[in-house]
Amino acid sequence: MKFPREVQLFRFLGSRADEIASLAQDVERKHPKLISQQVPRHMRRRAVSHDKRRLPKRLRDKIAHEPDPPKGKRPSRKHRRRPRNLLAEYARRQRRHVWLETHIWHAKRFKMADLWGYRVPLHPTDKGIRAAYRGSAKHVLLHDLSYYNCIELIGGAEELTAKLALITSADTGLTFGAKSYLPGTREGSTMLYHRGCYPFGAIGPVKFLWRVAGDEVGASGACDDGRQLWIWVHPAIHGEVSEELVALFGLQRVQARPVVVPREEPDVKDATGDVSQKKQAESSATEEKTDSVATSSAGQSAVTAKSKNEAQTTKSKRAQKRERKAFAKDVAQSSKRRKNKEKKIPAASGDETEQDKVPPSATEVLQLPVYTNGSVTMVHLKDQMVRFSLTGPLATGVVLDTLTPSLQAVSAERQAWWKQRSVEREAQEAGWEALQSGNSEAEPRVLGRTVRDPRILLPACKTKVTAAGHCSEGSDTTGPLPSLACDSALWEPSLRDAVSSEKMSESELNRLRSQNLLPGTLLELGDAESRIPVVAVRKEGSRTNLGFGSGWDLILPAGWGRPFWIALVYRGARASGLRELRSLSLEMGLPCFPFDHPDTAATQQSEEQERRELMAKHLRYPPDKRPSFKKLRISCPFFFPWVQLVREWCALNQSDISGEQRDETPFYVLRNRKVLRRLA
Repeated sequence: MKFPREVQLFRFLGSRADEIASLAQDVERKHPKLISQQVPRHMRRRAVSHDKRRLPKRLRDKIAHEPDPPKGKRPSRKHRRRPRNLLAEYARRQRRHVWLETHIWHAKRFKMADLWGYRVPLHPTDKGIRAAYRGSAKHVLLHDLSYYNCIELIGGAEELTAKLALITSADTGLTFGAKSYLPGTREGSTMLYHRGCYPFGAIGPVKFLWRVAGDEVGASGACDDGRQLWIWVHPAIHGEVSEELVALFGLQRVQARPVVVPREEPDVKDATGDVSQKKQAESSATEEKTDSVATSSAGQSAVTAKSKNEAQTTKSKRAQKRERKAFAKDVAQSSKRRKNKEKKIPAASGDETEQDKVPPSATEVLQLPVYTNGSVTMVHLKDQMVRFSLTGPLATGVVLDTLTPSLQAVSAERQAWWKQRSVEREAQEAGWEALQSGNSEAEPRVLGRTVRDPRILLPACKTKVTAAGHCSEGSDTTGPLPSLACDSALWEPSLRDAVSSEKMSESELNRLRSQNLLPGTLLELGDAESRIPVVAVRKEGSRTNLGFGSGWDLILPAGWGRPFWIALVYRGARASGLRELRSLSLEMGLPCFPFDHPDTAATQQSEEQERRELMAKHLRYPPDKRPSFKKLRISCPFFFPWVQLVREWCALNQSDISGEQRDETPFYVLRNRKVLRRLA
């Protein structure tokens, strides 16, 4: 192909005359472009008038083409902090990364990070590393594990265990079909692998819990078509485990199951996340005081003449002055509210209407993914339950003090689910009595209980619970515990959803508290009080460190995370984040997922992300402030080169293998109990 040696200038420029004219016009256009800035320099002013008659005649026509300034200004902070607006803002901010129910409490006190699709607390902002260790060794350390996802399998026990045995190995320890786990009285943990890939193809560790089986459980409302199995998986491997289970059982997705979930109320209260009873008592006392002054001024007081005379004689001048100020303030606020109502403007003060206090929809309906093959059903219970982990020697005392058993029915007219489970209640209380006895041999590993609303029994100030005050003497714990002691209404989907949707709001509780004649007294709601089913799971501690790391895990229905979290914190539990969780695993001598399993895809992804962050941080320093890893002879300062390490080890023992075969050789972590016992 030949190109011309010369270009005809006139023909070339003639075809581009329009482009040149447009370019020349743009170049000649003077800046700035605002009309008010195009006046002569001697006429320019810093505060320009908006009256176009003050401009020269040649610029008056151009001002009509200017865009109008924004009419509405940004809403005030008070308007943006209204409960309804806060709720919409919170929903927008957690579209990409889901907030835990305790997120607002953690966000005020913790460093947060976006991990695995959740907003997870990393570590507290205060210097509490040593305090966290003391909490786990001598007191109670609390961690929110609600980001763990639960997968429910429903089917025959034999079919479930036979299929699940294909993705587990008995060499790594007890699996789903172990005799100690099948009765449902103990929670187990195992390592999952891809089907037929053991010892390669590790997915990650999971926790599992069977629902107790038997005629008594079936009569109380358990599933008739088979056993129920909960598998708790880390969110980093939730998709991988779900795909493996779908392929293992040959499941097909069916119509999703609707679930009613309560919408969280915006946290516009004090820093504790809840109003203490002391402050509630003061506020109720102030309201009663104001009401008494208002009624006395109108001549409608309900007290007797004798008490009125005594009150008038004992009042001092200072008290009367305070009452007059309170009455004047009440009158001013009432008149202001009346004027705002006439103008159809919501009150600007803190007294919002009931429509503003209550969100438009107190509940929302979610669709849970359901898979089935006819005999086995899998339901994703993601974000449908809350799980808290308590670690330390005083964990039992804190759990016993927080989980107060529900009261007996007052009236037989109202039909409630907890009234129909009296047999289960008796068995559960027998298990909790065995726990209070302090006998380690008779201590149960899984316990169910229906407890009272923790917001009603919240202490006035933070206290430290001791285990000595909860040991009961003389309780009979010689016989075996009934199987119903490990069962709970939390296994029933309909009851679990009802408990979440029928939760009494904070504003309603505060309104009922304000009606108490004596400030500070506990509410007595009777059958109207919420009953919450709870499952408590015992955690085994380190065998080499005298039970260090033992404690309890609490499983709660959705919507009740924040009330129980504050109740646990008020009883001496110290909150912790991911940093404290990794430190605790290190002290126990156990790996922490997903940071310490290099043969899994989740750990490899986590290490790669950490390598990028550390490399970017290293490059942000100037060259003279960076450590020279080359001079220090550190080849990989930001990650662990497991593949290179294994390849070099293989090269020492197998020198006859070619280089290509060495690069393709995978590696795995040795988890065979027998081999590890011999190596130890």
